Amino acid sequence: MLSMERLNNSAFLVSPMSSTDSPCIEYCIYNYEEDFCEGCGRNLLEISDWGKYSKDEKALVMETSKKRLKVVEKSKEEKK
Repeated sequence: MLSMERLNNSAFLVSPMSSTDSPCIEYCIYNYEEDFCEGCGRNLLEISDWGKYSKDEKALVMETSKKRLKVVEKSKEEKK
């Protein structure tokens, strides 16, 4: 189960998942403007349904998550 605390208008602090195969890195800042966690790259549906996914579904989520995180990283570097 997730525990969420609003930090500001665009981010939530979300407690890490307990599932051992979770991609959660315990840096749980949910960015509502981009609609995904800045730690693992998953959206809320992917986070909450992670335990229900098959291995293939998890692999697809991981691929998508990595793409999301690369976009954010690139954006941060461009702002420097």
